[in-house]
Amino acid sequence: MVKTGLIKSDNFNYENYSEIVRNSFKEVIQSGITYKVLTAFDHYFNEHFELIFESNEGYQEWLKLGVDKTITKVEYDWDNNLALITISDTNFPGPHEFECAGTWTDEDCKNAINNKFD
Repeated sequence: MVKTGLIKSDNFNYENYSEIVRNSFKEVIQSGITYKVLTAFDHYFNEHFELIFESNEGYQEWLKLGVDKTITKVEYDWDNNLALITISDTNFPGPHEFECAGTWTDEDCKNAINNKFD
């Protein structure tokens, strides 16, 4: 299966990726942030990628619209001290996990999502 993955250029290190794909990264700018982009077979993707798209259509939608960070649901997993936040984005709805020790305000939730996707 072919995927498209991105990592912010500021966080990019060639050593983190297979020699086979190191020279295959391209750059794209989205919302003022420069990303390194790789389209390749799924076995070349690892934990260093920040966003991974399962389809080219999802990647193209992200290029046009960015990430819809509208929060649709917040749940808590008190056993593991996690806030679980789901957003409206069709590519990355979540739930996204964040460490927390208490109930968050609306602003705390927005800041967590913004920090993850900005």
